[in-house]
Amino acid sequence: MNAQVTMAFTEWLAAACAIRPHLLVLEDLHWGDTLTVKLVDAALQACAEVPFMAMALARPEIRDQYPALWRRHGITEIVLQPLS
Repeated sequence: MNAQVTMAFTEWLAAACAIRPHLLVLEDLHWGDTLTVKLVDAALQACAEVPFMAMALARPEIRDQYPALWRRHGITEIVLQPLS
């Protein structure tokens, strides 16, 4: 079932991105589940040739949960300093 959901989502997203650019925003990813992380990884792979971007916001503990989070896709990480 997971493979079918992944295939359906990535095919739909690739078709949508062929029409216009899309941005997927994931807020509080440190509370996210592994299946969502894997689904976004598959989407980044499937949509490498179309205008698609994923932006994930998370607390620093995300590095402990997912140490290699989407590294193979050439991510750009912006670390914000704590508020005073």
